[in-house]
Amino acid sequence: MSKEIEIIDLKNDLLRASKLMNDTKVKRQASLKAVKGNFNVFTTLLKEHDEVRLHSRFVTHLLDPKANHDCGRLFLDLFLDTISEGVQPHEDENAVEQKSIEKFRSLKLQKCIRVRKEYGNIDIYIEFENSIIAIENKINAGEQSDQISRYIEFLEATGKSYTMLYLTLDGKKSDTHEKKEYFRISYREHILKWLEKCLQNTYKFVNINQALQQYNTLIKQLTGQTLEIQDMEEIKSMLEKNPSIIKYQDDLIKAIDEIRNDYNNKLFEMLKQKLEDNGYCFNHNTNEITKKGSNGIPFSLLRDTTHADRNRRKMFIGICNKRLNEKQNEALNSKREELKKQASLIQQHYYGKLYNDIWILGYYEFYNKDYFQNTLINILDNEKKLNEEMINQIKRVFDYMERIQSILPECLR
Repeated sequence: MSKEIEIIDLKNDLLRASKLMNDTKVKRQASLKAVKGNFNVFTTLLKEHDEVRLHSRFVTHLLDPKANHDCGRLFLDLFLDTISEGVQPHEDENAVEQKSIEKFRSLKLQKCIRVRKEYGNIDIYIEFENSIIAIENKINAGEQSDQISRYIEFLEATGKSYTMLYLTLDGKKSDTHEKKEYFRISYREHILKWLEKCLQNTYKFVNINQALQQYNTLIKQLTGQTLEIQDMEEIKSMLEKNPSIIKYQDDLIKAIDEIRNDYNNKLFEMLKQKLEDNGYCFNHNTNEITKKGSNGIPFSLLRDTTHADRNRRKMFIGICNKRLNEKQNEALNSKREELKKQASLIQQHYYGKLYNDIWILGYYEFYNKDYFQNTLINILDNEKKLNEEMINQIKRVFDYMERIQSILPECLR
C-alpha cells in the first residue's frame, strides 16, 4: 500500500474515531443530565484542583478515625490495605518493596494516635504508636526548594519509624528528595482503588456514600477516566477495526504537540507586544517585565516548551525573588507575612499557585494542560474565537499583574 493511500485511510479512520468520541460524549452528557448527575458539591464550593482546602482536607477527614464520619478506622484501614497492595519506590519505576508492604499491613495492628492536616507543613500526617505516615499532596503545584528532603528530616527527628508518601495525579517522581527514601502513590491508581473500597463498605450509609461517590467522580475527571466501561469497549472495538490510528499514534501525538506549541508561541508573542504597547519593557535575555521608567520589582514571564512530558508544559508569570536585589528583598521581607496573606486572596481568583521559597507572592499559570484540554481544544477550528481567547487571557495576565503590584509597598512598584 502506498504512503498516500495510507494517509487517506488514516484521515478516514480519524473522522470515524472523532464521530464516535463526540457521540459518546453527547450520550454521556445526556445520561448525566437525565439523572441530574452533573452536580458535584465539591466543585460547587471549591475549584477542582484546590489541593489544600478540597483534597487534603477531605482525604484527611476520611483517614481520621476521630472525625465525624463515625466510621472509626474503616477508611484508614482500607487506605493501608490499598497501599500495601503496592507502592513505587522513587528509584525504580516498576519495583515494589516487599518490606514496606508488610510495614503498611502491620500498621493496622497499631493504635492511631492522631491524624493532622498541615502538621510541620506536611499536608497529611498520620501518627501511630510507633510509626508515622506522612503524605505530601500535589495536584498541580510545583515543589518548594528541598521540600521532600526537608520533610523527611522532620520525620527523622521524631524518633519514630516513618514512611513518606508523595501523592500526585499520575504517580510522578519528586525532584526534591535528595536521594532520601520516599514512595510514590497516585490519585489515578491508589486513591481511586481506595475510594472504591470505601464505597463498597458504606453502601448502607447514605450521606457518606453519596459524598464518596461525588469525590470519586471528581478524581476520575481529574485523571481523565470519565468514560464508562461500555463506552471504552466501543472505542476499543473501533480502534481494532481501524488499526491505522494505532500505527500512526506517535505522529498524531507529535502533531498535537505542534498545535499546542503554535498556540503557545502566538500567545507569548502577542503578550510581549501588548506589554510594550502598555508601557512595559520586556527583557528577552532575562524574561523580566518592568514598567518603563520604574525601578520597581520586575515580573518574570516564563514558559516551558521543552518538558519531556508534553502534558506538563506551561506558561506563567510572577515575581521571582532570585531576580531581586538586596534592597528589594529587604523591603519585601519586612512585610512578608502580610503580603503572603494578601497574595493568597488574589490567587483564589486565578488558576494561580500560592507562594513558595522562590515565588514569594505566588504565580499565575495561564497556560497548561488543563487550559489546552478544557478551553482551547473546543475552539481550535475557529480562528476568531481563538484570537478572542488570547486577548481575554492577556487581559487576565494584566489584571493579575496589577493586583499583585497593588499590594506591594510603594517603594517596590
